[in-house]
Amino acid sequence: MDKEKYLTEFKQTKVNEIWQDVWLKSGFAAENIFSGSFFLEAWKVIEKYIPQKTEAILEVGGGSGRFGIKIAQTLPASKVVIIDIVDSSISLINEVAKKIGLENVFALKGDVTRLSFPNNSFDLVFSDAVIQHVLDDEKAVWEMARVLKPGGILIVSVVNRWNFHSLYKLWLRIIGKEYEYKSERAYGKKELRKLFKGQGLEIAVQDGFYPGYGILRLKSRHEIFKLLGRICNRMFKILDRHTGRFFSKSFGFEIVIIGRKPPLL
Repeated sequence: MDKEKYLTEFKQTKVNEIWQDVWLKSGFAAENIFSGSFFLEAWKVIEKYIPQKTEAILEVGGGSGRFGIKIAQTLPASKVVIIDIVDSSISLINEVAKKIGLENVFALKGDVTRLSFPNNSFDLVFSDAVIQHVLDDEKAVWEMARVLKPGGILIVSVVNRWNFHSLYKLWLRIIGKEYEYKSERAYGKKELRKLFKGQGLEIAVQDGFYPGYGILRLKSRHEIFKLLGRICNRMFKILDRHTGRFFSKSFGFEIVIIGRKPPLL
C-alpha cells in the first residue's frame, strides 16, 4: 500500500472510530427515536420526495437508523436495507427495529465507498449527513448511483455551508478548539449539483430544512441558544411562507439534493 493511500485510510478509520463511540453511547430508544426536533423538521422535507410505491430501498450510513426505520414504517410493503460502517450503529438499528416490530428492515455493515450490492439493485437510495464525513465523497456518490436502478432516485442531505453552524466551527478553529466530530465537510448548493452531475445523475430538485438548528444545537453550552434557535426558526418559517421556502432551501442547517439515474435507452 502506498503512503498516500495508507494516510487516507488511516484518517477515515479515525472518523469511523468517533462515530462508533457516538452510537455506542447514544441515548436513542425505540419510544423516542422519532421525537427529536431535528428529525421532525427533516422528515417533513424528505418524506415528500419518497415515491409511495418504492419497493427496494437503501439507506447509507444509517447511524441511529431513524430515517430508514421511518421509511419502513411508512412503506410497509417495501424492503429497507440500512448500512453503516460501525458496529455500534448496526446494533442500535437492530435493537430499535426489533422493539418496534418491523420485519422489513435489514441492518448490515457496509462502506459507502465500497458497496457490496450489485449494479441496479435499489429503487431509492437515501443518505443523511454521511458524505460530509467521507474523505472521497465523489466515490461515495458514484457507488450510490451505481446500485440505483435506471430511473431510480438518490436523496442526499448534507450540512450547509451557509448556516450559523459554519460560523460556529470557524470560531472553534480561531480559539484553537476541536469540533466534536473532528472532520466535517460543508457544502453549497452548486457543489452538490456538480457532485451529482459528475456521476451522471439528473438533478430533480434541491431543498433544505431547519435554519435555526445551527444555533439551537448549542443549547448544551448555554440555555440562551435554545431561545435564540427557536426565535430564529420561527422567523425563517414566516419568511418561508412568503418566499416559497427560499430561506430554508438556502440557509437550512442541512441542504438536500434529489437526483435521478437516467433510464436505459
